[in-house]
Amino acid sequence: MGRILLLTRKEFIINEWKQSLSSTVLIARLRCNFKNASAKKLHVLYLQDLRFTYKHLINSLTVHNKSHCNAPVVHGVKNMKHSTIWLLIFILLGGGAGYYIWQQNQEQAQSVAVEPQTLVLPEEPPEPAIKYPVPEPPVRIDTEVSPPAEEELEEPLPPLGESDSVMQEEFAGLFDQSLFGKLFIFKTFIHRFVVTVDNLTATKLPNKFRFSTPPPDSFIVNKNTQDKIFIDPGNYRRYSVYIKFIEAMDTKALAEKYVHYYPLFQEAYENLGYPDQYFNDRLIEVIDHLLDTPDIVVPIELIRPNVFYQFADPRLEALSAGQKILIRMGYDNAFRVKAKLKELRKELTTLKIDF
Repeated sequence: MGRILLLTRKEFIINEWKQSLSSTVLIARLRCNFKNASAKKLHVLYLQDLRFTYKHLINSLTVHNKSHCNAPVVHGVKNMKHSTIWLLIFILLGGGAGYYIWQQNQEQAQSVAVEPQTLVLPEEPPEPAIKYPVPEPPVRIDTEVSPPAEEELEEPLPPLGESDSVMQEEFAGLFDQSLFGKLFIFKTFIHRFVVTVDNLTATKLPNKFRFSTPPPDSFIVNKNTQDKIFIDPGNYRRYSVYIKFIEAMDTKALAEKYVHYYPLFQEAYENLGYPDQYFNDRLIEVIDHLLDTPDIVVPIELIRPNVFYQFADPRLEALSAGQKILIRMGYDNAFRVKAKLKELRKELTTLKIDF
């Protein structure tokens, strides 16, 4: 009878342990779905689960013992109590080890998982905005039926490398050749003009690309009693022919010719290494730069550290090549040049096509 009671109690404990273990596994599987739960929360839930399992087993054993309280005590009951305690310890340790392994797998899976990154392609730089566009002549379409008539077709522009003779003819139609015919160099004129304009804001001008002849006579200076060097006022007369040419310029007519041949100027500018730049914008920028040249009324002192003269004032010496030209020609001449530059700027910034 004692052996039967011992076996019955063992079977009861094993059954209770299986049910508790099944419930623990079921709860663990359900909790695996909660991937966003923190480790701390899962740990708390697991301790609550173990407390519930332990309490359930103790209650079951208590009820079972009460139901068999009248049974005789047999040898081995004391050993059964020790077995029950060791079984509970085994359940706790096994469950804790299982939870620890599961938690480590979850953390490893989260660390291995790499979030997909969105491929960001570099944006293409926007095309530079054109500030002062040069209009193109629109194509005229006649809607009314009229008798056929002979029309003078406009000749296409010559290639840039063959435009020298055309430029010389256009200048002959705009200016008096007897007065100004020898002022300009028409060999690769458009290329020379574009290079000179682009370098007027630099410290030096490339002489081999200048499109005009140098002023006549030599540069004139004088010395005072203290051996200081100044620009001689007679030097300003060297620029008289250029001032006459500029003042005789019809800025409106010149702007119309400029619009007509503008594709050649733009091509020459792009050939300098500015494929994405607009020459008319650069021309306006240079004109504004020249208009900012300081007005010098007092005698201009010079120094001669080597072959060439320099301005004694370091602020003047630091000016650009274009601004130095205006200063060297004297205040009166510079004033007249600036007045014509303002007229030309107005034409070039409000270009229109007249029919």
